[in-house]
Formats: sequence, C-alpha cells, structure tokens
Amino acid sequence: MRVLLALLLLTACTAGPVALSPTDAAYVQLAIPQAESALPLLDLVAARETPLTPLAREIAAHHRAELARLHAVLRDRGLPYLDEHRDHDMPGMVTAPEVAGLATLTGPDFDAQAGTLLKAHLEESAAVAKVEQGAGQDTAVLALVSDLVRDREDFLAKLSVP
Repeated sequence: MRVLLALLLLTACTAGPVALSPTDAAYVQLAIPQAESALPLLDLVAARETPLTPLAREIAAHHRAELARLHAVLRDRGLPYLDEHRDHDMPGMVTAPEVAGLATLTGPDFDAQAGTLLKAHLEESAAVAKVEQGAGQDTAVLALVSDLVRDREDFLAKLSVP
C-alpha cells in the first residue's frame, strides 16, 4: 500500500502542468492582445484631465492585473504566448491609428471619441469572455473570465457613452 501511495504521489509530482483545452488556450491567446491593445488608449486618456481620466486609470490597472493573470495561466502550463493577434483590427481591439487619431483631438471631441473606443473595447472583450464562460473548462481561466466579465459590466455602467 505504501509503495502504491508513493507511486501515486511521484506521478502527481512529475506529471507536469495540466494542458488547456483548445477553447481555453484560444481565449487566453486572444484576451492578451485584446487587453494590451487598449492600454495605449487608456494611458492617453489617463494622461489628460478629462471626465474619463479616473475611469481610464482604474480600467488600466485592472487590465494590467488581468494581463499578469493571463500570462500566468500560460506560464503555469508551460505554454508560450504566441502573439497571433497583435495589430489585428478586430472588434474589441484598439488600433494604433485609432489612438493616433484620438491624440489629435481635444475637449469634448476627445472625450466623445475616447468614450466610443473604450465602450467598444469593453463590450467586445466582455462578449468574448462570455463565450469562454459557456465553453471553457479550465478553472483558473474561468475564474479570471468571471472577474473580467464582472469588471467590464461595472466599467460600462460607469461609462456614460450612448
């Protein structure tokens, strides 16, 4: 019995990381650039004194924490981050040209465009996360997604953009 127990413990300790399902892996690989793409927008808004500044700072802090958790999921399972979606113009992604265009605006025009971009990002990243909630399997990813959806809904409620 002790030998069997020792073998089970040894196997558990040397089995290595648990793999992600294809759905979980695809979600993590998309969620990282989706959050990263919003950081230049958030940082631009945070650097100005506008009604959106406090919210942008709050969202940026959450995004950076989410990114750490997403990268940790990959690292804990021995998976690389593939960066397959960087600079893609997909729903929920904030592009460099959008941020550059926003940087040329001031006053209410800046606020309106920043709010529109931020709303689109928050809505789409929440929508993608909700798909993962229904199809994902990994408990760490699902816990992260649950937090992300809750945070996105909270941020959207605070964002006063039609």
